[in-house]
Amino acid sequence: MALFAHSSTSNAVSSFETGLELARDIRKTFAAEPLSGIVLYSTVNHDQQALLRGIREIAGPSVRVFGCSTQGVMSIGNVVEEGYVAGAMGPGQDGAASIDGFFLQASGLVEGGVDMLLAETITSTRTAQSVMAAIEKLFMKIGRELPVLLSVTIGRRGGLISGESMEAFWDTVCSCGLFAVGINCGFGAKHSRPFLEQLSKMANTRISFHPSAGLPNATGGYDETPEEFAAIMGELAKRGQVNIIGGCCGSTPAHTRAIAAAVRGIPRVTIDPL
Repeated sequence: MALFAHSSTSNAVSSFETGLELARDIRKTFAAEPLSGIVLYSTVNHDQQALLRGIREIAGPSVRVFGCSTQGVMSIGNVVEEGYVAGAMGPGQDGAASIDGFFLQASGLVEGGVDMLLAETITSTRTAQSVMAAIEKLFMKIGRELPVLLSVTIGRRGGLISGESMEAFWDTVCSCGLFAVGINCGFGAKHSRPFLEQLSKMANTRISFHPSAGLPNATGGYDETPEEFAAIMGELAKRGQVNIIGGCCGSTPAHTRAIAAAVRGIPRVTIDPL
C-alpha cells in the first residue's frame, strides 16, 4: 500500500522563492513523522504563462527539498524513509490542456527529478489522450521512461465531468502501460467509493484513490473528518480494491495520519526502476 501526501502550487506561484517556500512548508509538516510513501509536487493549477515563466526553476529545487531520489529513498528531516516524489500535473482551471501544455509540465517535472508522473483531475477521454501523447513524446525525447499514473475526477453520477462513462475512459487508456489508474478530487471518499470499486473491477493495473475530503461547508472546511475518510480508505485497502491512496482538496495532515493508521500492516506498493 502506498500513501500520497499532496503538495500543491497554484497560479499564485510566480517566483522561484515562493515555490521553494511552499515546498519547505510541506516538508516541515511531515518531518516529524514521515507517513507517506509518495509526496506529490503539483502543477495542476498553473496557467500557461506561469509555466512559461519558470516551472523548471520552481520544480527542480522544490523537488530536491523533499529529498527525491531515483532509488526510491526519501529523506525527510533526519529520518530516511522508503518513498518517492511524484510530479503531478493536470488540465488547469479551464478543464483542458493541449499536448504542448502537458509536455511543458511533464518536462519541467522530469528535469526537476521526480520519480514518477501523475496526471490528475482528468475530465475527459480527450484530455487523457492529450496527456498520454505528451508523456510519450517526452519519453521518446529523453530516451527513458518513468512510471505514469492517470487519475480522473468524476461528477455526481460517477462518469467523467465530460459526461463520458468510466468504461469509455478505461477503454481509451487501457493500452497505455499505466503504472496505476484512479480517481481523485470529486465529491469526497464516500461519494466516489462505488465508482472506484467499479474501476477496480475493470482495470488490469494498480488502482489509486485520492478524493477530496467531502464538499466545502459554510465554515470553509470540508465535511469528511479524518476518521470517516480513513475508515473508507482502510476498508478499500483491506479488500484489495486500491493500491495507492491519499487525499485531495480539504485533506490535512490529520487525514494523512488517519489513513496511515488505517492501512498499517498492509504490504506497500513498490516501484521498480524502468
